[in-house]
Amino acid sequence: MPVFDPTMTADKVAATLPQDALNASGHAPDSPGFVQTKGYYDATRKKRSGPNLPPELEINKKYKKMRVRIFNVGPWAHIVPLGSVGTIYIPACPEDKPYVEMLTELHELEEELYPSRDKKEYKRLQEDGRKMAIEILGEGRNQDRKQSRRNAGVFIAEGEIPTPAEIAEAKRNLLPTCQQMCDYMDRLWDRDRKLAYDVFNPETFGKAARVLNLNGKPWQSSGEPSTNIKCPACRASVEADAPICHNCKGVVNEEAWLALEAKRQSLAAAAAPVKGAK
Repeated sequence: MPVFDPTMTADKVAATLPQDALNASGHAPDSPGFVQTKGYYDATRKKRSGPNLPPELEINKKYKKMRVRIFNVGPWAHIVPLGSVGTIYIPACPEDKPYVEMLTELHELEEELYPSRDKKEYKRLQEDGRKMAIEILGEGRNQDRKQSRRNAGVFIAEGEIPTPAEIAEAKRNLLPTCQQMCDYMDRLWDRDRKLAYDVFNPETFGKAARVLNLNGKPWQSSGEPSTNIKCPACRASVEADAPICHNCKGVVNEEAWLALEAKRQSLAAAAAPVKGAK
């Protein structure tokens, strides 16, 4: 255990420290502020109290308690990162409910505290909650409104709960998006069925079809139809009764191919001119 030396003064201690060392109050040893006892007291006092908080207006306290409410009538969830504010999560609307509310709380006045450069006090960074809600929807400055989440059924309510008119408008905004997705799958199916099966996702196109109450679409399966088989040559998905593969033109069903060839030969023989006929 070290022994306390009563002759060890502050000046002697300072002489043993490196020239670039700082004491508890942040002063160099050879500066006028180098007083160990006062420096220690200053450091502990600052640690205990911390930076000063700026005064707050009463009206700001009121708006910091008032909510801005975002709802969703669409079948898709949305995750919106907002930097230091955090990540906004809007869940998908369940099929048995008319709407669902955003899980992350948003207020009429959003505020962050950040320390000043000298670390002696905090400053308030304030933002209009309604303006932030517009940013969340994707309709703020430098945002493409064609990609707005309003087109997916997300909307900002004026009050605590959405009105029937607000819900109806949100659903009207949702329907064209679902229709565009289903039209795209229809065109893809007509062009390339294998690609349509690869592109189809029940969480996107499937939910869009359910919003429109569409049933029986050939691409509404989450995988290949159970009647399909794999081409032995290129592994493409083809219908079980198809004679050849639509991709590599190889024979996948010998029985069907022989029947097709017999029919072709019969037609060719019928169409051939009869010898000796004038």
